[in-house]
Amino acid sequence: MAVLFLLVPDGFRDEEYSVPKKILEDAGLAVVTASTVGGSLRGKKGLTTASVDITLDKINSADYQGLVIIGGQATYWYDAVVLRLVREFNAAGRLVAAICISGVIPAQAGIMRGKEYTVFPAPDALADTRQHEGRYVDKPVVVSGNVLTARDYAAAADFGRAIVGFLRR
Repeated sequence: MAVLFLLVPDGFRDEEYSVPKKILEDAGLAVVTASTVGGSLRGKKGLTTASVDITLDKINSADYQGLVIIGGQATYWYDAVVLRLVREFNAAGRLVAAICISGVIPAQAGIMRGKEYTVFPAPDALADTRQHEGRYVDKPVVVSGNVLTARDYAAAADFGRAIVGFLRR
């Protein structure tokens, strides 16, 4: 099985994709890249080009060990398909991971009640997550059961290592 990395088509954060992806691949884990559009996507800073392996509408959560939502934009906030996938992965006890501004999505999916998480501390992200009953902590990476969240691009390597650690347990 592979780990599914979900990218926004309109400016994912380069390091939040490339750094954890390399860490997972170096650990022998397969990474499948997904988005709403096929083809090649370019990172926000123009440092990374990602090749989309599967589009969002074709994903079967049972085919993957975990879901990793890469940050950069709030494009997938309250997206019905993404929220459904988060709930499916969570219900199966599989990894749900999100970095930066995407850390809001697990809370929006209703799976963070009573759990700790972190998110990029933008006012809109903090305000949105507060209404979903999780506990925000200002740390680079937070692990709460099967949910991993990372604050921002500076935590990308720690995020990648935490994902590998979760999947190897």
